[in-house]
Amino acid sequence: MTCPSVLPPSNGNKSGPGRGRLPLLVIAVGLMVWGGFLALGAYLGISDQAPSHDPRRAWVMLISSGGFLLFWLFALMLRGRRLRRTSHRQQKPGQK
Repeated sequence: MTCPSVLPPSNGNKSGPGRGRLPLLVIAVGLMVWGGFLALGAYLGISDQAPSHDPRRAWVMLISSGGFLLFWLFALMLRGRRLRRTSHRQQKPGQK
């Protein structure tokens, strides 16, 4: 199964050129919101014994969530470059 966000739109596709990236954008925004909720929960430290509002916990969660998101976006970018490169090689079989 291929990811539609890294494939060029086909000639019969009536959607715009950025339409294939919409699912990726929705997932990225969802992960950012989720990371924000995790950071808020870490900051509030909801506990019956000793609730502490330590901003370092929130920063750790935000950096971890952001790093995870950046890692996968970078991996998808590299995959898209590789797919474009191989499609160009298939179009011009005489070149390497």
